[in-house]
Amino acid sequence: MGRFGLGLICWWFSLVRAEEGEWWVGVGLVACN
Repeated sequence: MGRFGLGLICWWFSLVRAEEGEWWVGVGLVACN
């Protein structure tokens, strides 16, 4: 899958969870980087 695939999943997950709280977006961005 590679690093791009993992980053994409992590970004998508953080985007979906953003509805439950803004802090999820920060966690997702940190995990992607």
